Amino acid sequence: MRKTGRFLAAALLLGLLLLAGGCGKKGEDESILLTGDQEISSESVQSGNPLDATDIDVVIVMDESGSMLSADRQRIAIEAAKMFIDMEKASGVDTAIVEFSNDVTNSGLIHVQDREGKEHLKNILDNIEYVNLAHTDTGAALKEAVATLNGSGTDHKKAIILFTDGRTEITQGERTLEESQADVAAAVQ
Repeated sequence: MRKTGRFLAAALLLGLLLLAGGCGKKGEDESILLTGDQEISSESVQSGNPLDATDIDVVIVMDESGSMLSADRQRIAIEAAKMFIDMEKASGVDTAIVEFSNDVTNSGLIHVQDREGKEHLKNILDNIEYVNLAHTDTGAALKEAVATLNGSGTDHKKAIILFTDGRTEITQGERTLEESQADVAAAVQ
């Protein structure tokens, strides 16, 4: 339980640092994906001071699977995502929310500088329910997040913030655990 809380806090801090320009130097490429007990480093995401860019696109990926019922009983991940949205002050920022368990739902990129955009995204987050018997297809969610970012402007800074307990579990359905894990690796690249 404590490990999950620290993981969620670390994921939020990493996302905030990336958007605040606290990680790396301008033009330096480095990203870290934390999955359970592992750290996967990649040189695929540009970091630096995103306020130097005219546009920033962020996808918040929210795990709503059954394992989150015990991992996030107090809905800290949802509150952290809402806090991130509230703290966003830069113009030119668009944010999407991708919810995942058995299925993936995408809000699409929404401009968050105005109050209406922020309230719409926070309403989506408030309506997330952790579903007891739902599986966790992290790969499909990250694949959707990458597709959303690839569909935005090529000159935009891009970030994915993933809130999960780190358990990818698929026991039935059309996809396998191996397919989901392959999609995670592809998304990191």
